[in-house]
Formats: sequence, structure tokens, C-alpha cells
Amino acid sequence: MIGGWLGYRQAGSRKSLLSGLISGLVLLLAAGISLWQRPVGLGIGLVTAGILTGVFWGRWRATGKLMPAGLMLGFSGSIALLLAWALWRGAGF
Repeated sequence: MIGGWLGYRQAGSRKSLLSGLISGLVLLLAAGISLWQRPVGLGIGLVTAGILTGVFWGRWRATGKLMPAGLMLGFSGSIALLLAWALWRGAGF
């Protein structure tokens, strides 16, 4: 959510603002769901992190820039791996 806001502030990108807010809200919802239904919440988070990883992979390949695409690729990819591991193990964090 913060990244979307920063993209809007620095470049005037409404697309960054909207996508950052939507993905951030989905991830907050996934975190809340995981308190009661851990596999469902982790699954929603994994799908969202996977989509974000794909988006930032494409942006990084297109620009080759570390900021912001490479950094966000690292964050989203790491979170996707952690969530996949948590689902595979059947345990939470």
C-alpha cells in the first residue's frame, strides 16, 4: 500500500496507487482470515504474492532497474516462498 502511494506521489501513477491499495487490502484480508482459517488465509496470500511476483518480474525484466521493480520482486518472491512453505508444512508462522 505504501509502495503504491509512493509511486503515485513520485510519478503521478494512479495505476500504482490503485494496484497497491487493492493488493494491500487483499493481503490484510488474507492475514485476518488466516487467524480463523489458516490454510485459506495463507492460500489467498500465496496467490496474491505469486501474482505480484509475476508482475514485478516482468517489470524488472523490462527495465533492469533495482528500484522499485527489483526490490519489490525480492519482497514478493520471498513472501510467496514463505507462504508456500507454511502451507506445505501445514503449520503457520
